[in-house]
Amino acid sequence: MQKPIPVRQRIISNVLWFVGSLVLAFVVWLFAVSARDPIEERRLTERADIQFVYDEETMILTDVSSETAVIRARGQRSNLSLLTVDDITVSADLRALPPGTHQVVLAADSRRDHVFVDTVPRQVSVTLELRESRLVPITLDYMGELPAGFTMGDPEVSAMQATVRGAASLVAQVEGASLQIDLANQRSPIVSSARLVPLDANGTIVQDVTLEPAQVDVSISISQRPDVREVSVQPNLIGVDALPEGYILTGLNYEPRSVLVSGPTEVLQSLPETFFTEPIQLTDRTADFEVSVPVVLPSRELVIVSGQTINVAVGITAQTANRQFDGVHVEIIGLTEGYQAAITPNEVTLLITGPQPILDGLRQRDLRAILDLNGLAAGSYQLSPEPSLSLEQLSDVRISVLPASIDVRIEDALVTPTPIADG
Repeated sequence: MQKPIPVRQRIISNVLWFVGSLVLAFVVWLFAVSARDPIEERRLTERADIQFVYDEETMILTDVSSETAVIRARGQRSNLSLLTVDDITVSADLRALPPGTHQVVLAADSRRDHVFVDTVPRQVSVTLELRESRLVPITLDYMGELPAGFTMGDPEVSAMQATVRGAASLVAQVEGASLQIDLANQRSPIVSSARLVPLDANGTIVQDVTLEPAQVDVSISISQRPDVREVSVQPNLIGVDALPEGYILTGLNYEPRSVLVSGPTEVLQSLPETFFTEPIQLTDRTADFEVSVPVVLPSRELVIVSGQTINVAVGITAQTANRQFDGVHVEIIGLTEGYQAAITPNEVTLLITGPQPILDGLRQRDLRAILDLNGLAAGSYQLSPEPSLSLEQLSDVRISVLPASIDVRIEDALVTPTPIADG
């Protein structure tokens, strides 16, 4: 007779079978899920920014081998399909590093569950420097020169020193903070706020440092010398009304527009507002020209401090006119031998626009209208005649032809036309 199995052993056996069944079911489920949503690895197309963590009050990051990194991610396909670079944090912890150049391992974390990420490169090279500041003097650098006859007083600046801040190696290069002031053509007092520029010993701008204050207020008095006066100048044109017929004055430019004169105080106080130049004769002028002429002074006690002459550019142009020539015969060229041509109409009208003096001398015999039939076979055409002028000086005129096209019929001269039967 078989010995009965104890109750406890049967319970343990059933529990083991149940646990084994669960494990087997989980494995089967896991295989099913893996087949439907497999584990994959892919590289994100967009690079992730690297966050450098360090004490920004005492240190400054002056150089890095890369500021971004490529992300490689591993996980189930469904999770990877939703992953973006915004879900990734890439950081480099520099807080324990002393000044100098170091290789730092990057740490990458994903905000999505069951997604593991890595970076390319896995480490970057960084250079740390101590953050430093020191006082440097503010210097005034003048550009250009004041116009002759003007003087300036002592400048007043709202600060005489500035604090330069940045990496220790760069701060050490700064010799001063330059306040650059342009004096060229300056005739009135300067009152402005100007930006400071950090310069080294060679006068070169030092980049990647800051100045405090960044700009300062500056005031400089500029005044005219008591023994000098600035007077406007005007060219003295003679014969504007005597220009050849058909020509007009189109432009007038001159430099300088004013001169500085020196002399006794009583003479300077009674000066006119404008001086004139020596006469510039326009009679018989038909083209632009330039001339340098002296200024006429109203008193022998005056002396011109600035340039002695005025450069004057005068523009003279012929007036534009229009003329119409009717009955210009159309001339045929290029007709193939053995052919004959009939054209309608055989005369055209030419509308010519150009300088009036030249058009006034133009005659009908100077005009041609050419119809080029070169290379054309028998048939009917509509062609545009080309205007032609025999005078070279008319090369810049504009010509319109009326009518714009001509009916042309080309026939073989040896073929007898077929008579048209009466209906």
